[in-house]
Amino acid sequence: LWDHGILDRKREIVDVLTVAQGEMALEVFLEQVRDRWMKQELELVLYQNRVRLIRGWDNLFTGLDDHMGGLVLMRSSPYYRSVREFQEEGKLW
Repeated sequence: LWDHGILDRKREIVDVLTVAQGEMALEVFLEQVRDRWMKQELELVLYQNRVRLIRGWDNLFTGLDDHMGGLVLMRSSPYYRSVREFQEEGKLW
């Protein structure tokens, strides 16, 4: 590699690595969102023998708020706009 001028291509290599890191971060985030909400189960508890309430609703809404904020930020990323699969999955959520 040294004999073929790898140092002359340093800028291009750094650019490719930067894009790969950005895309990987989006991929990991989307996987976390998918895993959380596809596996989410609601535990209902009877309240005053009349209605059922969601147990732990505060944690549910905190997670929802975090993921919705992350999805909004993700859509402003240049890496999101450059990969069609990210756009398609982002629209699902």
